[in-house]
Amino acid sequence: MALTIETGTGSADSDSYISLVDARTYATNYGYSLSAVDADAEVQLRQGALYVNTIESQFSGDRVNSSQSLAWPRVDATSCSGSLTIDVASDSVPVSVANAQVIAASTYASGVNPRASESGSSIASEEVSGVGKISYFNTGQTTSVIELTEVTDVLSQYLCLNQGLSLKAKRV
Repeated sequence: MALTIETGTGSADSDSYISLVDARTYATNYGYSLSAVDADAEVQLRQGALYVNTIESQFSGDRVNSSQSLAWPRVDATSCSGSLTIDVASDSVPVSVANAQVIAASTYASGVNPRASESGSSIASEEVSGVGKISYFNTGQTTSVIELTEVTDVLSQYLCLNQGLSLKAKRV
């Protein structure tokens, strides 16, 4: 099934920030890989878009509407560079958001699921002959979730981290 690209309208059925053709171009130009099979690459791109959405709580601004399927477009979103803050148009999706999606999709294409986790218990033991033995028991969640720092780096200008306390006033 073909990708439904978010064009800045806040569509309820969009599942990608970038077309397959554009994603392949970006991947080739920057050394990332997607599946050679279009249907598989589209699935990887959808997974990449979902990964970008996991960072949504850190983005500046809010969704354009409550029914949109992806985190972008956003109202009151800003791009931060040092002390400079630039408003992002609420009818657009920044190119770096699409690029981050491709980077995440490439991770899925390599067979790594950065959002995978497992439940269970773990026991670690250590014994030194003649000295003693110690065991640790950990119940509950163990996790293998991976943070894709490269994705976060590409999106950092929209996270506006380390900017200190700031307020944005609007005239109404």
